[in-house]
Amino acid sequence: MKLFSLLTTFSSWEMQHLKDFVRSPYFNKQARMVDLFDALHAAHPLVEEANREVLFEAMYPARPIDAQLLYDGMSQLTRLIERFLIHQRVEDDFTHRVHFLLPDLLLRDQKRFLHEWKRQ
Repeated sequence: MKLFSLLTTFSSWEMQHLKDFVRSPYFNKQARMVDLFDALHAAHPLVEEANREVLFEAMYPARPIDAQLLYDGMSQLTRLIERFLIHQRVEDDFTHRVHFLLPDLLLRDQKRFLHEWKRQ
């Protein structure tokens, strides 16, 4: 499964930052994603061995296991992790930051700030 495969590549440092990202209400408004991530984080780096019933129970306590709901939750978390990777790449690369920021500064008629980015 893509989610497990992806998470096994994360270092402890990346998992901590991913945890912050998943918990951020700006990036994630679904408490179930936090619960699912916490269950997987506890199993890291052996996430592929995580018990599916435990993962489902983390998202839906006291509810009979539903494979489709589990699959949907895991797919949503995978997309959130992909957003994290994009966010990290942009944050870590000055060229990408400038590439995305400059057009917005121009659209907002904020040309006076362009020189600050050109000097960096």
